[in-house]
Amino acid sequence: PPRPTGRPTVFVVMSDGAERISVATALTETGCVAVEARSGEEAFELLMARSPDAVVMDVALPKADGFEVARILKGT
Repeated sequence: PPRPTGRPTVFVVMSDGAERISVATALTETGCVAVEARSGEEAFELLMARSPDAVVMDVALPKADGFEVARILKGT
């Protein structure tokens, strides 16, 4: 179903705050809804609430690496 905002939702999952904010800002400026997470664990919590249209993710994440998060995303 279409998003309520009509804009794609992108999860930005990165432990580095400056990098995460930079990517989220760029996505927002292009019309996306950027949803930020600092760890794989936070990404899992977000997945319980909503499904993203896309994910920008670092591989080296605390509490669950990017590969583990990707496996979970693939299953949803």
